[in-house]
Amino acid sequence: MRINSNTKPLQEIKKATDSAIKMANEFKQLFNSKIKVN
Repeated sequence: MRINSNTKPLQEIKKATDSAIKMANEFKQLFNSKIKVN
């Protein structure tokens, strides 16, 4: 995770955090659907 200090760092961190949470949620859904299949 790279943060550009020239722009607003807080906004960059928030953006990175949001995308990380989104990825985690998608992974969790994938994981849950895999369990239900088996």
